[in-house]
Amino acid sequence: MMRLFSLLILAALTAGLQAAQTPAHVGHGVQAPDALEWAPLGPTMSVAILSGVPQQDGSPFVLRLKLTAGATVAPHWHPVDEHLTVLSGRFHMGMGDRFDKAAGSVLAPGAYTVMPKSAIHFAWVDDETVVQIHGTGPFKTFFVEQPPSR
Repeated sequence: MMRLFSLLILAALTAGLQAAQTPAHVGHGVQAPDALEWAPLGPTMSVAILSGVPQQDGSPFVLRLKLTAGATVAPHWHPVDEHLTVLSGRFHMGMGDRFDKAAGSVLAPGAYTVMPKSAIHFAWVDDETVVQIHGTGPFKTFFVEQPPSR
């Protein structure tokens, strides 16, 4: 399941790359929130690429994730630093290779965090939430395999 989710994220980011490379994204540009093009990342999450090519080595990028109410993101890590700002809603996150809401903290709108490369973390939201992520590619997500429940 985690591998499928990872493949969905990769596919959506790749699809978003084409939009990020169009002439409208070259040079100075303004993107109104209601004009963003959202691509689904499974049933509970969508992505909009604002600038750059997240999968490209050395490419600065900015993207937004929109999570539906009740969405969860399983423990995962990235090979580059992840800079995250909460734009709306409340974003809960925790550290470690086990999803544990008791070990998490909440970030309100305006909050910023940086996850160093290789740091394993997880997240969830109670209500619809939008976060903005920026960094330098290649931005990839590797989910931690969970042992089966007993």
